[in-house]
Amino acid sequence: LSIGGEGYVLFQNGLWKYNAETSQWIALTAFPDETRYSPGIFSVSDKIFLGAGSNSVSANNSDFWEYTISTDTWVQKNDFPGEPRNGPLAFSIGENGYLGVGLDSKSSSCCSGFNDVWRYNTSTESWNQVTDHPASEFRGMWRIVSTELNNEVYAGLGTSAIQGSVNNEIYKYNEIMDEWIRIDDYPTHGQYSHYDGVAFTIGNEAYFGSGGFTENLWSYDGDNWKSYESHPAGRNGGFSFVIDDIGYFGGEDGGNEFWLFDVSQPD
Repeated sequence: LSIGGEGYVLFQNGLWKYNAETSQWIALTAFPDETRYSPGIFSVSDKIFLGAGSNSVSANNSDFWEYTISTDTWVQKNDFPGEPRNGPLAFSIGENGYLGVGLDSKSSSCCSGFNDVWRYNTSTESWNQVTDHPASEFRGMWRIVSTELNNEVYAGLGTSAIQGSVNNEIYKYNEIMDEWIRIDDYPTHGQYSHYDGVAFTIGNEAYFGSGGFTENLWSYDGDNWKSYESHPAGRNGGFSFVIDDIGYFGGEDGGNEFWLFDVSQPD
């Protein structure tokens, strides 16, 4: 997450802030509940919201938390009303946050997914269900990534509840119309290039890629895809954020490596 010119990263229970001017990481108040894996996280104003995910014994959760940057404190809020899930989609538009999709990894059928999406109004602290994510043929999606471009959210990639099935579909969500619109698919079709990637926006382009340890990185300007083949920061999972039009990558199966991406000097 990028908030106020600084990057924020949650790893298990640890919350960290990155200052690009000093190149320093600062430890903040840790998430106060059980260790959380693959939760949904979004930000509104100076607050970070976290919901769902699984704990250390792989039990899925539906609790929902708010972190306030100015006071460095966590407060539990009204639970996410959907079924407990792992690896949900999470994003924000204006004062509203969205959480949904994801995986029920504890079901008797091995893995069943969800397509429901819910809107959280940060002013009224209330939840309302919105239009389902349309990738229903995949029986729910897991670890979809998203980013905002021109007041619309672009979301896609990830893997499905069907073992071995991956997704190269990208949809944009229009909040006013409450509708998902499919755009041109993500151009790379490798099995692992869609899994646990990143998404971020710099200027007038949305960037997707870096999943499954691949070097794939593509930008989308609302009409066309463009490849950045020399991108070296491939990883499985991890985080990304943008500060002053510079993209930052790190974490998860890429270990402690930390990379920056300057679109003005892509090579």
